Amino acid sequence: TITANSIGVFNNQNTIAEVLHTLPNVQIEKKAGKGEFAEDVYDDYEILNHNSKSLFTVTPKKTGDVHQKINRVLINSPFIKTEKGINTNSTYGAIKKAYTINKIEPTREHIVLIVDEINASFSISKSQLKNGWWNEKTKKIDESKIPLDAKVDGFILWWNEKSK
Repeated sequence: TITANSIGVFNNQNTIAEVLHTLPNVQIEKKAGKGEFAEDVYDDYEILNHNSKSLFTVTPKKTGDVHQKINRVLINSPFIKTEKGINTNSTYGAIKKAYTINKIEPTREHIVLIVDEINASFSISKSQLKNGWWNEKTKKIDESKIPLDAKVDGFILWWNEKSK
């Protein structure tokens, strides 16, 4: 289960090292993650189930230091859900019904729904939006142009974004 500060047995106070020591090595794959810009490279630790299927990926803020707390959790499996049943197969309508969407921001290829209650962001491809989704006057996304059945294609928890 996902909450604002936890996923299963792990929480926002855990370090990457603690995750690595908790799970068998065969259930962890270290990968180089890429960000929006070419110079954005991250240490992604993909967590697999006993059948080698991806469950989620944890990432620290800086590369090369496993003693940092988890910064980002990328949800990869529909079997991992929030307490309100939201997962990687959810739709805009389901998220809107379950949570307050605090902000909707455009990126190059997606719109991103920000849900502060669970420290999460959900991405939806712009190809699923109706024409006129961007309101040039208000410089905002017109929510009426997001179909309720638009599927999420990314689900991320942000835990330690703010520098303390």
